[in-house]
Amino acid sequence: MSNDNELVTNSDGEDRANLIGEQQLAGATAMDTTQQLMALLRQQSEAVASCMYEIGNMRMERCRAASTSTPNNATTAYVEKYQQNRNDQLNLQQQQLEIRADYDENDRGRNVDLCKWHVKFDGMDKSISDESFIFRIEKLRVLSQVSYDELFAQFHCLVSGKAKRWYWKTLEERENDLSFDYFALKKEFVDQYKATKSDYELIHEIMNRKQQPAESFEDYNVDIHNLRFKMKNKMPESELIKIIKSNVKPRLSL
Repeated sequence: MSNDNELVTNSDGEDRANLIGEQQLAGATAMDTTQQLMALLRQQSEAVASCMYEIGNMRMERCRAASTSTPNNATTAYVEKYQQNRNDQLNLQQQQLEIRADYDENDRGRNVDLCKWHVKFDGMDKSISDESFIFRIEKLRVLSQVSYDELFAQFHCLVSGKAKRWYWKTLEERENDLSFDYFALKKEFVDQYKATKSDYELIHEIMNRKQQPAESFEDYNVDIHNLRFKMKNKMPESELIKIIKSNVKPRLSL
């Protein structure tokens, strides 16, 4: 009986030992599998990191090569834009030169004759003052569509006698002055012939200033008022009207 009990006990012990051994073996096997997977993941991670490192090096080498051999895209775009703007400026300048050449050609082809204006200044005739002369020729310039350059070039047609001699002398003295134009000539002309007169002399000039046969009333009236403007003590307007009525053409005095 006792022997039977020992056999049962020994059989149970062996079963437990076998079960424990199998469990330990299964645990060891599972641990080995986990370790292998972890090792494999580490290898893959190291491989990926190595690849990324190599790719980064390759990109850096390409950037260095591009910066040393050819300009980058931004620089290329800037150069192209600058060149385009420069070409546009050159084209615009060329167009302006062509327009100016056409304009000069048209000017050369036009016959400007200021003698047809029938305005002359000799520096002696009291019937036309320097202010009235300048007013008339500048008014006619606008009406005739004459440029200031043309007026300057044809100024000799508008003066005579003493004034013409002064004109040629002034032109000779300023021959090498490239800035000498119509406006510079006008200033010297006014300085030369602008004289300070007393009120008595101006009244006398107004009273003797008669409307000329070919002169319009507007021109005559402007000239009379220019003389009055020079007076320090202005003549009353009523007195001026009486003088004008007595000096205009007979058909206008009524």
